[in-house]
Amino acid sequence: MSLLLGLPVLDGARIIIVDEAFDAKYAESLITAWLPVWKAKDSRNIDLICFSGPKHSNKIYSESLNLLQQKIEVHDFYTLALDKADPFDDQKLWESSKIVSLKQNSTVIIDSLSCLILYKGLAESCRFIEKLSAKVAQIVCIYQRDFGQTKVPSINTLGTSYVRIEQALGVKLNHNLSYKTRSVHCKPGGGILQQVEIVEQNINSHEIKTERDKVTDGKNAVIRASEPAKKIQASFRIEINDREMEQREATPLPYTIATSQPNESKIHYVPDEVDDLDEEDPDDDLDF
Repeated sequence: MSLLLGLPVLDGARIIIVDEAFDAKYAESLITAWLPVWKAKDSRNIDLICFSGPKHSNKIYSESLNLLQQKIEVHDFYTLALDKADPFDDQKLWESSKIVSLKQNSTVIIDSLSCLILYKGLAESCRFIEKLSAKVAQIVCIYQRDFGQTKVPSINTLGTSYVRIEQALGVKLNHNLSYKTRSVHCKPGGGILQQVEIVEQNINSHEIKTERDKVTDGKNAVIRASEPAKKIQASFRIEINDREMEQREATPLPYTIATSQPNESKIHYVPDEVDDLDEEDPDDDLDF
């Protein structure tokens, strides 16, 4: 079963980070393939917040809308209006979490998180994501590894789910896209699901087919098998073998010698040669 295909509708997948490499710009294509998955699940509302470009530049979303006959509400935070000096001003940014169209069961796609961090900084962007996640059902963030100088430390732990797109294999002769993904999902109960898959996506229908990356699994197995045993950094041998363990257990210790006598406390008194236990006054020999 493909983890990548079912990831957007898994229980607990509230914040999904799609991390794309500089040579694998397929985050929009992958999210477009998720649209029919959301539609088949519960026909939820899809909202797109554009930080990396104007709404008319997201052609792939508009093409998929025509195929699915599903409307996506696009909020353009990129296009500079004549009466606005900064499209990323704080008032407009924070009011996005109060837009009427952002319903509680909506999935919000942020394109892109890297652009938002560039303009507002990492701390302010994380606060915006946290506030927005309390308003809607799910957030999907596109993150570009090669964009900007500010890198998010441990980006794979920012959300509840993480998809790393890497190793672009280019366009095949049949004009399909081919790339590799590493998917990680934290289950609400504490477990972790992870899978490496090779993805082939049709550029017309946006449908994707996946298969497990057996080469990567084999390499990981070889690496684990070839790891040398850890060398003990002590000046003396601290481990013992089975024979030494048996000898140690069979050796009696002086303070643990077993006895058949019952555990009774006795006082043994040996009288002195000058003691006379028959006298009426046993203390008459004292000088007082």
